[in-house]
Amino acid sequence: MRRSVAVRRDRFAVLLPRDPSSARVGRLRVAGALDRWELGMTDDEQDSVIVVASELLTNSIHYSDRPTVAVVMFTEYRRSGLVLTFEVYDGSTVLPLPRAANATDEGGRGLSIVDRLASRHGSEQTPSGKRVWAQFDLPSAGARYRAGLARRIRAIAPRPTLHRQTHEDHDPLGYAWTARRRDPAVAPPGPFPE
Repeated sequence: MRRSVAVRRDRFAVLLPRDPSSARVGRLRVAGALDRWELGMTDDEQDSVIVVASELLTNSIHYSDRPTVAVVMFTEYRRSGLVLTFEVYDGSTVLPLPRAANATDEGGRGLSIVDRLASRHGSEQTPSGKRVWAQFDLPSAGARYRAGLARRIRAIAPRPTLHRQTHEDHDPLGYAWTARRRDPAVAPPGPFPE
């Protein structure tokens, strides 16, 4: 059985005070990181990540007994495509449980929303509290990102130029063609540059 090797591309981490206004700050920082990473996500995919981040962060701020909450978000490339993971660490050891909310309740729907929008989610106890996480499979975003990355690399990468060797290049007949960089000073010495 072959194992999937994951390569991490982007990482975002922030420590927020346990204050109700921190949910808004965290949401804005997550949105900013997603914009900076240029993953090629659709608006719906990006909105789903922001809503789930807001729900998990709000729950941690509400139930934690520590003064701060840590937020971590990163991407991985797997064989299935791009996977985005969002994690919240807080000091409470009580794991979140879904509950049935009445029509008049203000809360109680957060984990139901996370369940609908995220590909996977869960929680686990850590030595200093708990970790609550959600993952999003973004295979189409990964393909769009790779295509955009290839275009950006081609735009900035130095293009090799063909240079016909002369007598000074130890080719008395002048038949050998080699690809050299634009700056001949960086070309390796000798008659057969690599």
